[in-house]
Amino acid sequence: MAEVAAAEVPPMKSEQITQWLAAAPAVYQWSREHPETASAHQITDITQLSEVFSQRVRASGKDSEALSQLLSKHGFNNYDEWSQMFERLMLAVSALNMRAKNIGPSLRDAMTQLANDQDIDEETRDRLLQEYAAVMKTIEVLETVPDEDINAVAPFEPQIRAWLDSAR
Repeated sequence: MAEVAAAEVPPMKSEQITQWLAAAPAVYQWSREHPETASAHQITDITQLSEVFSQRVRASGKDSEALSQLLSKHGFNNYDEWSQMFERLMLAVSALNMRAKNIGPSLRDAMTQLANDQDIDEETRDRLLQEYAAVMKTIEVLETVPDEDINAVAPFEPQIRAWLDSAR
C-alpha cells in the first residue's frame, strides 16, 4: 500500500476497525512469542508498515497456521490483510492528528520563513530545510489519506492510541 489512493481501496468501515482492534492484542502476543518476527531497525516510511511487517513474518518462517487461525477468528484472511489494515489505521490516525494540529500549513510556513531568514548561516539553513523536507514527505502522504478513512477512525482514535501505548 505504498501510496494512499482512495479509488483503489474502499473506505474503512467501523466493523473493520473493531475487528482489527480485537485481533491486535492476540497478534501482539503472537509476535512476542516469536521474537524472530521483529526487526532491529525502525520503520521510517509510514507507507511501508504493512509491507515490512509482512516481510518480517514471512522471513521468520513463522507465517504459520496458528497465526492464520488466530486472524481468521477476527475476520482476517491472512497476516497481509491484517497488516494492511494496520497501515491504513496508522495513516488515518496520523492524518487525523496532523489535521487537528494544523501541522502541514504550519511546517510549510516555517520552511518559507527559514528559507528567507538571512540571520541563519547558509549551511545551517540548508541542513534544517533538508530535515524539514523529509518531514514534509510524510505530511504529503498523510494529506492524501481519504477523508472517509479519517472520519472512520476518529471515534476509535483513543482505543487505537491506548493499544499502541500498551504494545510498546
